[in-house]
Amino acid sequence: MSDSSRNYENFIELRKRDSSFIWTSRKLNPQLAYYQGIPRPTPIFHKQNVLNSPRIQELLDNISKKQNVSKLVLEEKVLSVLDEIGYNKNLKVIRWLGLVLVEICLRMSTGIYVNVDNLLKLKTEMGNCPVIFVPSHRSYADFILMSYLCFTYDIEIPAIAAGMDFHGMWGMGNMLRDTGAFFMRRSYNDDDLYWAVFKQYIYQLVTKGDLPIEFFIEGTRSRSNKSLIPKYGLISMILKAFFFGEVPDIKFVPINISYDRILEESLFAFELLGVPKPKESTSGFFKSLKVIKENFGKIYFHFGQPISAKRFFGDKLERSVHNMGPLHVQEMTEKEKAVIPSLAHTIVHTQQKCGVINVFNLVALILNDNLVNSKELLTVKELIEEVYWLKDVIQKLGAFVYTENIENSVDECFVVHKNLIEVQPNNRIRLVHNNIILDKIHSSKLKAHSLSEKCMTFSVPFVMLQMYINPSLHYFLDVALIVVILKYQQDLDAVNSQKILEDKINNGNEFVHPYSLNLDSLTNCLNVLVTLGALSKTRSRNKITYEIRRQEIVPIKEKLRNYMSYCCSEDSCIKMKYLKNKL
Repeated sequence: MSDSSRNYENFIELRKRDSSFIWTSRKLNPQLAYYQGIPRPTPIFHKQNVLNSPRIQELLDNISKKQNVSKLVLEEKVLSVLDEIGYNKNLKVIRWLGLVLVEICLRMSTGIYVNVDNLLKLKTEMGNCPVIFVPSHRSYADFILMSYLCFTYDIEIPAIAAGMDFHGMWGMGNMLRDTGAFFMRRSYNDDDLYWAVFKQYIYQLVTKGDLPIEFFIEGTRSRSNKSLIPKYGLISMILKAFFFGEVPDIKFVPINISYDRILEESLFAFELLGVPKPKESTSGFFKSLKVIKENFGKIYFHFGQPISAKRFFGDKLERSVHNMGPLHVQEMTEKEKAVIPSLAHTIVHTQQKCGVINVFNLVALILNDNLVNSKELLTVKELIEEVYWLKDVIQKLGAFVYTENIENSVDECFVVHKNLIEVQPNNRIRLVHNNIILDKIHSSKLKAHSLSEKCMTFSVPFVMLQMYINPSLHYFLDVALIVVILKYQQDLDAVNSQKILEDKINNGNEFVHPYSLNLDSLTNCLNVLVTLGALSKTRSRNKITYEIRRQEIVPIKEKLRNYMSYCCSEDSCIKMKYLKNKL
C-alpha cells in the first residue's frame, strides 16, 4: 500500500474554523455514481419501475391465477412492500442532520480522519458504472458517519441497506429513510413475493440508479471487532446486473472504519457473554446520547482501491449465455454463483489490509500478556517501552500504526479508555473492574449459561480489552487457530463449555482468560471441529448436541502440537509471547 494512500485528513477539524450552519446550508453539486440521464431518477420512479418490470408482472399474473386473487390487489401489496423497502431523499433533513452531527462529533471525537487522496481519486473516477461502498461494520455509527463523510466531500449520499430493526423506531425510521436508507427484513418467512420484489428493487438501483449503494458485507456489526465471514446475499443481487450485461462494470470500494474506542464496547462485551442485545427503540437512542459527554478519541476511514467486477472476473465468465432469451426469466448460472464468494472474501481481506492500528491496540496486546501471565503490573514507562518495540514488529508485518508521538498517544489512551484501564498511585497499570448487577436480566432471556455477577464483573474488562487486540491479530497469523480443550463429557455445547470455564475462573487455581467465555469463539470452534470430523452434530427439540469422535481428535491435537512447537521455537522470526494465549 503506497504512502500516498495513507495521507489522512482530519475533516472534522475543518468545522472548527467556520460556521457549521453556513457549511451545511451551502450549495451542493454532489458527484453521482452512474446515471447520466435527465431528469434524474426519483425514489417513486424506482418503485414504479419495479412494479412494472416484466419479472414482477409475470409473477403477479401467476399468483393471481394460482390463488384466484385480483391482480390489482396484488399490485397494491407490491406497492406496500416497496413503501416498506424503498429509500427517500429529503435535503432539508440531510442538512439538519449534518448540523447535528457536526456538533456531536466535535464533542465526542478528537478527530475523524480519511485518506483523502484515495477518496478524491475515487470521486474523479465515478460516473461510468455503479459504485458500491462496502465498509467494515463495527458500530451503528458507521453508516451515519459514512453519509456525513460523503456530504463533506460533495459525493452523493448513498442508498444504504439497513436492517428492519431501525424501521420500527418512531421517528428514526423515517429520518433514516429520508437520508437514503432502504430496509430489508432479516428473514422472509417463505414470502416469495417480498423476496422477488426486494431482489428486483436492488436490480433497479444498480441498473437505473444514480446513487452509490452502501451495504455491510459482514451482515451485522462485529461484536468482537474482528472481521466476520462475508454474507453472499446482497452482493449476489448486485452482481446480477453485471452478469446479465445490463451495466458495463461494477466497482466495489472496500472501506475500513477503525475506532480508538467503540461506542458499543460494553454492550458488545455483555452480548459476547450471553446477555441479549437491547431492542432498538427511539427512547433507547435518546438515552444513549449521554455518551456525547465522553471522549471516544479518533475515528479513521480508509478507502481501498476499487475492485472492478469486470477486471476481477476477467474471462472466467461467459456473459453471452444470457443473450439466449428474455432477461426477466433468467437466473444466474451455477458458475456465476460459484465465483461470488471469492470476490466477497477479497473485499473483506482488503478491508483488513486497509485497517489503521492505533496505539491502544498495541497497549491492549501488551497489557493482556502482562495480566494473563500473572506478572507484576507494568509501569507507564515500561508500557511505553513495550509499545515502541511492538510498533516496530507489527509494522514489519504490514500494519499501519497511526501515531505522531507514542508518549502522547499512550497518555491519551488513559483518557479515552478511563473506563477500562487506570494508573494506580504506585504508577502501575491495572484493569478497571466495576461491579455488575444482573438482577434486571431474566435468566430465560440469556443466550447461554447464566454467569454469576462475580464472574461477569471479573470477565467484562478482559473481554473489552480483547476487542482492541483482535484487529491486530491477522497481521501475526495467516491462519487463526482456535482450540477448545475437549473434556471427557460425551455431550458438548457452548452452554456447557461456558459453565466449565466459569468454574475454572472462579476457583482461581489457574488463570483462564475470560475471553474464552465469549459465545462467538465457542460456537466457531465447535463448527470447525464438526467440519474436521472431530465432532458430530445433532439437533432435537431445538437443542443442538455435539458428540466427540475420539478417533479424529488425536491427529488434530498432534498437528496443533507441532504447530505450537514451531511457533514458539527460538528460530521463529517474531516474538510470539503475545500470541500464546490467543492460540
